[in-house]
Amino acid sequence: MAIRYRNGKTHRAPQKLTPNCEICERLGNPHFVDRGETKGASQLSGFSFRTFSPQENLFEEGQPANGVYCLYSGNVKILKRGAQNQEHLLRIQQPGQMVGLGVFSTDVYPHTAVAMTSVEACFIPTTILLDVLQEDSTLSVQVMQMLCKEIELIETRLTSFTKRTARERVAETLLDLKKACGTDKDKFLNILLSWEELASYAGTSRATLQRLMNDFKRRNLIRVRKRKIQMLNLEQLTQIAGG
Repeated sequence: MAIRYRNGKTHRAPQKLTPNCEICERLGNPHFVDRGETKGASQLSGFSFRTFSPQENLFEEGQPANGVYCLYSGNVKILKRGAQNQEHLLRIQQPGQMVGLGVFSTDVYPHTAVAMTSVEACFIPTTILLDVLQEDSTLSVQVMQMLCKEIELIETRLTSFTKRTARERVAETLLDLKKACGTDKDKFLNILLSWEELASYAGTSRATLQRLMNDFKRRNLIRVRKRKIQMLNLEQLTQIAGG
């Protein structure tokens, strides 16, 4: 899999690479390496660039939380086990975001991270990340901003669950997925989710989700082919979502 850097060069990635934050187009401020030659080299020796196949776990809920991932490419879904061991889709992480920030509050990962597509990510061990954060106030603020954004998204979704109808939430979910993952040339979403995952993300039951999706299909707002969802009328979906 090829990696494209900001300087225009590409590199065919093996399973493990030495990352270079200074030229990575996903990281606007190279805090991790701009710290002097000796110390920077020491820190980079603990980093590892990893690739994951679709449906492969980056980590599982309950595993020791030994680091975070900075996503270079691909999308990752965050799942949480609920009653009867049923998994609920919490959110979708995109390139440029960090996965596993729960390491700051617990010794184990509080959720499961699964690659939805082919994923490239830089793994940063917790010990190195904490050392850098203690020394770099600017990076500490950036990480706090990431955490605040995640909390804000959770609060927004909770408000949506209590204030909006199931129809509005399903329409909003489809629009959120388009924003997060994009569509192909035929307007199909670039992800595949099970009906259970889609229902949990929308905060409704599978039966209600399927009823509303069938209604959207009858109104020519969407089309579904083998679980792939084609977005046909974004304007109408936005109106239904209350946008």
